[in-house]
Amino acid sequence: MIGTEIGNYRIIEKLGEGGTGAVYKAVDVNLDSPVAIKALNVELHGDPELEQRFRAEIKALGQLHHSNLVRLQSLLLADGRPWLAMEYIEGETFAQMVQHRGPIPADEAIPLFEQALAGIGYSHSLGIVHRDIKPANIAVNRQGVVKVMDCGLAKILSTRGMAKSGTRVGTPAYMSPEQFLNRPVDARSDVYSLGVTLYEMLSGKVPFSADNDYQIMADHVNTPAPPLTQFFAYVPKAAEQAVLKALAKDPEARYQSVEEFGAALKANAPVNGKKTVTVPLGAAGAGMTMRSASQFFGTRERKMLALALAAFLLLAGVLTAMRIKASRAEAAAARAIAAAASAQAQGTPAANPGAAAPPDATANQPPQADANAVNPGDQAAGVAVAPGQPAAAADADAGAPSVIPSGTTVAVRMVDPVTSAGNQVGQTYDATVDADIIVHGVVLVPSGSDAGVVLRNVAQVPAAARSDVQLELVRLNINGMDYPAHSSIFEQQSQARNKKSVAVAGARAAVGALGGFFAHGSAGQGAAAGAASTYVVSIAPQTRIEFTLKRKIALVQ
Repeated sequence: MIGTEIGNYRIIEKLGEGGTGAVYKAVDVNLDSPVAIKALNVELHGDPELEQRFRAEIKALGQLHHSNLVRLQSLLLADGRPWLAMEYIEGETFAQMVQHRGPIPADEAIPLFEQALAGIGYSHSLGIVHRDIKPANIAVNRQGVVKVMDCGLAKILSTRGMAKSGTRVGTPAYMSPEQFLNRPVDARSDVYSLGVTLYEMLSGKVPFSADNDYQIMADHVNTPAPPLTQFFAYVPKAAEQAVLKALAKDPEARYQSVEEFGAALKANAPVNGKKTVTVPLGAAGAGMTMRSASQFFGTRERKMLALALAAFLLLAGVLTAMRIKASRAEAAAARAIAAAASAQAQGTPAANPGAAAPPDATANQPPQADANAVNPGDQAAGVAVAPGQPAAAADADAGAPSVIPSGTTVAVRMVDPVTSAGNQVGQTYDATVDADIIVHGVVLVPSGSDAGVVLRNVAQVPAAARSDVQLELVRLNINGMDYPAHSSIFEQQSQARNKKSVAVAGARAAVGALGGFFAHGSAGQGAAAGAASTYVVSIAPQTRIEFTLKRKIALVQ
């Protein structure tokens, strides 16, 4: 077929083949622009009545104009077979995203999924049910816009006399119970398939898989879907509950529309790993999410909000600094009183507890870029350590810069996601300190402080069928100043897979690559990516990780 011209389109590449037909990349010879050409699995055999009915059905699909639906451009008939010229998309399908990366974090997956809901909801408003929703039929272009493909084609191809003999319309892993039972299908069937799609995006697995279609059918009809957290522990509970409701066996128990499904997700949508906050606006109490605030307010209002936020953050920083300074002063006073009491008990003169401490020449020195590990004989920040006295205590008593000693546990929560498939060794990720770091009763690093974590190693272990990811804490931001850190290594491994599960994953990758109209979405590439991703390790945002400092950190007071 390569080089064949159909109408004014010249075929240049085959992209894949699925249940509805083969897909090719072509070029409009008049406009020199790329298009996707789909050769449908329909044989009209020169039947005028069948051809007229087919044209009417396709014409209805041609009326679907929505930014989240693939645009149908024209219908051509060649050798008794219909060809559809469609919008060409450069990007990847949801299926390819999961194959390459594993589970998609909820704060990334749900906004993309909501775009798909918008497109499908529009088609429902015109009375068109998709009937073949799956991750391979939903794509994201290079601009981040989601496009739903093949909307309404399943109904046309299931019409008696149109589909090729032996052709299956629909994909068992994503079909609703009523589709398997040959019962009437409406928008709620699409809600079920959308539930399976989001289930796979968030967990990296479909709810039901087996070696044969009959078992998959039986599970969809009779077996409750397992919790998503069984496959991926970091799926938010609210998202899990929404997906499981969409997967109810009885259509009456599901969301009754995609809009209702979307509203349930939006009410609990995570923003940067946290639940969306609703802000009351005006006397009427109208609400909106913080995510949409910048779209609601005008330029002047946004500037005022930004100034107010900056003032709040500045005040918070000042109060934190004052709290730390007061804590240090209290600790110094307590030590002075204790020293005076001890001296009095021994009959020796005591220093005046209220007297000012002598100036310390090292007080304003910058932190050491790479301080050595603390040990009992360490000369910390130039201060002599008395025999038997810990280095950190000596530093504090002498008024030298405060020290976070080695062996201190630092708990952080990840801000950025980490995956073994898409990230590079040496890449740094943002995190926040999850618990106050306290030394000698003084809070040196308050929770919420910025931190940095680096990806030290990614290792594939084919013999064990798993991947390893190693992270290290390398930065702490304390009172507005970044300090280098050296910590223990945090390691996370993917679950080991047996040969059978690896083979199934590879087969699913090959199937998922067939549905896209993409520049780099061939079946061979999809299968290879799927095979490579069978051992993916994913660390989601808000994951709590504990590191142990291997070297001390000397702080500037």
